[in-house]
Amino acid sequence: VMDQVHGSVVTYDGQNDFYTARAGKDVAGPGNPTGRVRAMLSPRNGAPAPLTGGPAKLAPASTIQGTGTQ
Repeated sequence: VMDQVHGSVVTYDGQNDFYTARAGKDVAGPGNPTGRVRAMLSPRNGAPAPLTGGPAKLAPASTIQGTGTQ
């Protein structure tokens, strides 16, 4: 099994490979008492390789973009 999606209503658009899932009480159970949507998606063959390299370097901004304040 490649992907697993559990929800009250699950729709799948095969042409665009797109899932939509909605939560509901009818999927509630011992492992999912709130009835939340659960999904396990597996990587596809031919997918891009995971990103490599170090973490991005973050620095505080000197201005807030779009406000004109400093």
